[in-house]
Amino acid sequence: MIEQALSTVTASANDDVPERLYPLARHCAALRCAMLVELTYWPEQVQRENSPYAHYRELYTDAMLGFTRALDDSGNRRGRGPLSVVCTTTIENPDPDA
Repeated sequence: MIEQALSTVTASANDDVPERLYPLARHCAALRCAMLVELTYWPEQVQRENSPYAHYRELYTDAMLGFTRALDDSGNRRGRGPLSVVCTTTIENPDPDA
């Protein structure tokens, strides 16, 4: 489960997570792993909302938001950072005042 959680987290990065983000990546992976444990061992408790799963999910979502923002800042995320390509359209606007 740890490997699965870590793979989910690191999939946000192009190749490697920058070393300075290791603590945050580990934190995200630990939260994701806690979610997987709840779903695997106590699914009935999760279904009845009698589990910390929802709290783990909220913490994980917030942590991943911070992680992906940090990846964006470092240019280490697909489609983000200094290697992004700017796209323009060739479609003309029929309303010149718009």
